[in-house]
Amino acid sequence: MKNNRCLMGALLLFASLAATAQDVTEFMVTQPGTLSELVPQEEYTTLSDMKITGTVDARDFFFIRDSLTRISSIDMTEATIAACEVEGTAYAADAIPANAFSRPQESFGMNRMTSFSAPLSTRSIGDNAFYLCNVLRETNVESLQELQYIGNGAFSRCNRLRQFVLPASVVEIGDAAFAYDVVMMSFDVAAGSSLETLGSDVFRGNAQLGALDFSAATRLSTIGDYAFASCSNLSAVELPQSVGSIGEGAFMYTAVDKADWTHLWSLDIVEGSMFYGTTSLQQVRLPQSVQEVRTSAFFGCSSLQEVSLSYNLTFVGDWAFSGCTALDSIFCPAQTLPLVGYEAFDGVAVENVTLAVDATKMPLYEADMDWGAFHIVGIDVSGVGLTKVSVAKVVRGSQSLLLTTQKEMAQVAVYDFGGNLLSQVAVSGCDAVVALPVSGARYIVRIAYADGTTEVVKR
Repeated sequence: MKNNRCLMGALLLFASLAATAQDVTEFMVTQPGTLSELVPQEEYTTLSDMKITGTVDARDFFFIRDSLTRISSIDMTEATIAACEVEGTAYAADAIPANAFSRPQESFGMNRMTSFSAPLSTRSIGDNAFYLCNVLRETNVESLQELQYIGNGAFSRCNRLRQFVLPASVVEIGDAAFAYDVVMMSFDVAAGSSLETLGSDVFRGNAQLGALDFSAATRLSTIGDYAFASCSNLSAVELPQSVGSIGEGAFMYTAVDKADWTHLWSLDIVEGSMFYGTTSLQQVRLPQSVQEVRTSAFFGCSSLQEVSLSYNLTFVGDWAFSGCTALDSIFCPAQTLPLVGYEAFDGVAVENVTLAVDATKMPLYEADMDWGAFHIVGIDVSGVGLTKVSVAKVVRGSQSLLLTTQKEMAQVAVYDFGGNLLSQVAVSGCDAVVALPVSGARYIVRIAYADGTTEVVKR
């Protein structure tokens, strides 16, 4: 009897697996736009898993969206997409059409579809294609080696999409493409990425994202307004040197604790509300190319302690550092006195903040109504304007500072924030260990290179 029960169980399992395999219904579309003629009407409300081969167009996508109400998975990997025109709107070949599986004006998305595999020849994903497909878990986007564009809102509010791998071929990601994907935990960029543009609001409201690394996207130049805003768990975003424009409010209400942008040599403006309300932010280092820090850029960054401004800075906007109550030190090598906007440092006890400036410009800062309120010290900043000389790694050690640079050093000098010389050593090579009087303290380090250039960094 026991053996019979085991045999019966095995047969039932086999039958279940066979039934599951047979549940995927295949449709061969020989004439684009005719999928509706191939699906029996009585299956409109029962069909769950389908595989489509042949050639489809936008009409077939809209048929699935509007008629197949219980679809769970769609496999189009062996299909191609043809161009067509629907009600006066042209749809391109090799493009998943805009609103393919959603009707945004009705707040509708296919809320049973868990898996979608696109044709491998897909070159673009249209605006709002998967908007509000709130149980979508799996896509084959990382396998789409021809994909160049992901449209506005394409995957917005896909509330079960946990991870995404961006193929190297993608050049542009549109506005709000992944906004409010509330369980997304990872977004990976493939090596050799062609990405040039991240749209506005692209990841806005993704509360589970912990870190993003775009360093592989060496062509990335533009990041839109509010791109990462309200990603409340986002602690780090790695950006490539190529970035020259970061939009307003891009990092507001995130968990970023450090912004070391010294390598962003093309960035000339820190836009308004850039880190607004980012209470975790402790350190900011701007590239020497920055000319303006605009309105409320660091408003309410209550943990911000250290700020390195730029050699070319001309303007600090209204409320730029308002509410930065932990501010302890500012390094400002600007050669022309930067204008300071209304209440730029409101709520900051500026008399307790050390402002390190070019020693030759101290009288200029001391005489200014705004800058003169700080505790000003003068230091040697010669060479700091050389924006393309960078320290590869600075590690604070136990009573010593390890420097590793990208070219040969000749001398290293260490100053405190009062401008006092603490240590000076001759160096030959790209590595140096400099003794420090107090472990873990903050210092200004001046490096003289063998080629005659110098650089000032702050730790």
